[in-house]
Amino acid sequence: MSEHQSGLRPAAPATVSPVPQAAPEREVLLRRVGRENRQILTLRCVERGGQWLVGCDVYPIDTMRVEPFRLGPHAFASRQEAERFVDEALGAFEYLGCDVA
Repeated sequence: MSEHQSGLRPAAPATVSPVPQAAPEREVLLRRVGRENRQILTLRCVERGGQWLVGCDVYPIDTMRVEPFRLGPHAFASRQEAERFVDEALGAFEYLGCDVA
């Protein structure tokens, strides 16, 4: 059955707000997550050009890789939204038995 016959339309492409690269950046939050005396994650929140961005560095524990995987940034409309995201993520890590600093 074709799209036309089924009445389904293709999904619209996702839109992502561009993050201005030239805007000055101000770090407002930095948290580290560890387990068994090893750092496994760093969460960072920065304000740049009126946007609140959360990114993280993930340190794999099952490889010889030294450099972290860099994930994000995820953009939020306000500092409160960004901090709520970070707090929920950190709560999940604490529930899993990790140390948060």
